Amino acid sequence: WQLVGLLILMLLGAAGEMATLGAVVPFLGLLANPAVTEQYPFISDIFSFLGIESNNLLLEAGIVFVVVAIVAAALRMTLMWVMYRFTFGLGADLGGEVYRRTLHQPYAWHVSHNTSEILAGIQKVNAVTNNVIVQVIQGGVALIMALGILSMLLSISVEVAFVAGLGFAFL
Repeated sequence: WQLVGLLILMLLGAAGEMATLGAVVPFLGLLANPAVTEQYPFISDIFSFLGIESNNLLLEAGIVFVVVAIVAAALRMTLMWVMYRFTFGLGADLGGEVYRRTLHQPYAWHVSHNTSEILAGIQKVNAVTNNVIVQVIQGGVALIMALGILSMLLSISVEVAFVAGLGFAFL
């Protein structure tokens, strides 16, 4: 269930990143030319939904953009916190299981094995947690974020998405 919750939070984080990316273009257009609301009819739809009917749309657009960016950043930070909590909790569970199985071995097994072997087993679990599980989860988060951002770029402009994809692939 924790992994399902983490996946849902990944999708919410991707949606937050897409919302931030989607808010940048209209906000910059509004900064350059305040009459640009005719080019982006959804801006006036959003403002009417929020009950904003003012002559100073630039201030309200800036506030909306800042709120969207803060919410997206909070989602991203929460995602990172939950991801690390999940992975290190999983590592602790695995380490506890190794330790429990070691303790339940017969006395003859304990006499014939060195303590350093037992500690090496627990350290291997920590290494797997730090080097494998964290990297796989981070890769999953990055993949979902990249797919979300790519889909947002494709919805804005196919040419821009193609050029950006080539640029990032080159880097």
